[in-house]
Amino acid sequence: KGEPFVGQAGKLLDAMLAVARSPDERAEVLRRSCGLQHNLRGPRDAIALCAQALVVARTADAATHHRTGRRLARVLAGAGDAAGALALLNSLPRAQAGLEATLTGWVRAEALRGLKRAPEALESVQRANVELEGAVRKDPTLREYRAIADYELGRTLTLTDPSADRSAARTALNRALVLQRQLDAQNPEYAEYRLFLTKILRELARLPGDNGYASETADGLAAELVARDPQRWEYQGL
Repeated sequence: KGEPFVGQAGKLLDAMLAVARSPDERAEVLRRSCGLQHNLRGPRDAIALCAQALVVARTADAATHHRTGRRLARVLAGAGDAAGALALLNSLPRAQAGLEATLTGWVRAEALRGLKRAPEALESVQRANVELEGAVRKDPTLREYRAIADYELGRTLTLTDPSADRSAARTALNRALVLQRQLDAQNPEYAEYRLFLTKILRELARLPGDNGYASETADGLAAELVARDPQRWEYQGL
């Protein structure tokens, strides 16, 4: 079974796994456990559990199979195995249109960036963001993902924009910054919004001509997140 998860979320997932019966239910619990392991301890420590989830998901419905495989692909990309992540994505059932296709496109772009295939990464992000707009038209509550869409676009454009000042990347990241600041201000207790706000500022700080504001602001936000949870891997790398 491996080490038990720490915290209330881990205990709840352990309890859910104990009563899950169908492959769909077991795969979904293991997928969420994989995500928790990734966030708490990092991608390398999450690979084994994510692989276990995918084994179960192969006997589940196509949507569950795809979501679980996408999670493992994201973990592999984060662990430095971009080629393995891309191969896995290519082997999965087709993503459902809308948000699912959006999330998969972003993971595919991450893998392609890792392989230095920037034009293909940009194409993947652009397709994903078109999928997102279709999803938002059907469900306006998904508008919050637009900030992540611009973040993904901006960080990919930093690799493909030939101009010296990376103006296209800066424009996308500034759009993301405005949206994410609103989300964070409206939901200060929700750490995920602050996490992405910090990531956006870090990307802006990497662009030529930054006056230090973005970097300094990101430093402050990162320190707040680490203070919330000093052991959380995803905060330590900010």
